[in-house]
Amino acid sequence: MHAYEEYGTTCLKLFNGMFTFALWDQNKEQLFLARDRLGVKPLHYYHNQEKFLFASEIKAILEDETIRRRVNKTALSQFMAFEYVPAPLTMFENIFKLPAGHFAIFKENKLQMKKYWDLHPQENKKSKERLIKETQKLLEDSIQKRLLADVPVASFLSGGIDSSTVVAFASKHTTKPLQTFAIGFTEASYDESKDAKLVAETFKTNHHEKIIEAKAIIPLFEKLIPQVDEPFGDLSLFPTYLISEFAQQQVKVSLSGDGGDELYGGYDWYKAQYLAKPYSYIPAKSLLHKTIHKQKQTKQSKGLINKAKRFVEGYEKDKKDSHLRWMNNRSRKDFQNLLNYEIAQDPYHPIQEFKKPFPKLNKNFYLDIKTFLPGDILTKLDRASMMTSLEAREPLLDYRLVEHAINIPSQYKVTFTDRKYILKKAMQNILPKKILHKKKQGFTIPMKHWMRNELKGYVQETLSQENCKRVGYFNPNYVERVLQEHFSQKRDNQRHIWAMMSFMQWHKNYIEKNI
Repeated sequence: MHAYEEYGTTCLKLFNGMFTFALWDQNKEQLFLARDRLGVKPLHYYHNQEKFLFASEIKAILEDETIRRRVNKTALSQFMAFEYVPAPLTMFENIFKLPAGHFAIFKENKLQMKKYWDLHPQENKKSKERLIKETQKLLEDSIQKRLLADVPVASFLSGGIDSSTVVAFASKHTTKPLQTFAIGFTEASYDESKDAKLVAETFKTNHHEKIIEAKAIIPLFEKLIPQVDEPFGDLSLFPTYLISEFAQQQVKVSLSGDGGDELYGGYDWYKAQYLAKPYSYIPAKSLLHKTIHKQKQTKQSKGLINKAKRFVEGYEKDKKDSHLRWMNNRSRKDFQNLLNYEIAQDPYHPIQEFKKPFPKLNKNFYLDIKTFLPGDILTKLDRASMMTSLEAREPLLDYRLVEHAINIPSQYKVTFTDRKYILKKAMQNILPKKILHKKKQGFTIPMKHWMRNELKGYVQETLSQENCKRVGYFNPNYVERVLQEHFSQKRDNQRHIWAMMSFMQWHKNYIEKNI
């Protein structure tokens, strides 16, 4: 409040961290609303000629019974494309999100919105060695700052390089052993608990671990979707909730490694984009594609066959949007076949404005930082942690670190043989070699396998032709085809299926039951 008194709306540039707030200025008779740079915290609003409502949760706005609950069809098509609804839309007509890095002024029943922070192309031409040292220094400072609290601060620990980096520096700046929390799975290719133990032993943390089974998912699904307020298709919502619930039993604040993939190139789709150009010169690709298409999906989390199938599908279709195809594995034709209404706008349209002229792969890092990160990753972390009354902090998303990382040349992030190259170089004398050189697994659950076995009946019931016809937005015959492709291992449709199930559960709770 004092910063606003002194600097007005420019005070936002002085803040470092996560926030949303609304401040009433009595002198100017105006409301000042703001959301943090990266979009860690949410802010929703409803505005018509008579009223302006705002809240961090949509369900709070829906307490006003005069607001009619209608599905936003444009948002639904976007949701099926991205597995989340990109700002400024929500799945409800006339309810919106304030975009990350924006503030708004509400005065005399008018709402004016303005962007106060962005990233700009300016490739850093410093030496590789200098960039490595700067990265290490910023990482340590950012993590140390997030340890400031009135209560003990713990950390999630998946065993991947991002959470291990957080644990390494956090352990250095705590007087007592850092508490760390991990969850594992009985399916070996999804389980990183052994790697988490190795990191915990290296930095002498007080480590806690819990193993998750398929039977825990159905009750969680029916519990979490109503709490999130919108359909949400990212399966990692479940392990994030479970680890938050697990940690909250002993601590009130925990650090997270979220953001490292977007900053330093950790996702498979960055590597796919890197390989696309040399791959284009391979002769007889069509024969290779046919051979790969014939292979059945394996039970592994990823694996060579699964990665190859996804790569050729993204390469073959929608080349101008190959980045998004590799992310979500669905084409425009999929949307046209699925939805029982004419799509008013290209589902990929919301990301077009984020195609800034960053050099090489950095343009894709920028796109994901502005869309996927706030819409999916940070939504998941905020909702899952808040549901358990745990405060989750994201030290890798200190805006100084983000501004530094986006302009590191992409060849120092993704190489022919590696990803997160510069982050690994920064941590090479700190983390165990096994952690630095392990394959990325991702923080997710074995849903692909569970859908074909333990959860198959539940999936079929939720997406039955009868339910699809009753709700009315999905083509029942296409849904059935998607299910059979997955059950027969012809194609990995787990994310497509889960997005549809998420919408059906949301519709049941918010539109049919009117909770």
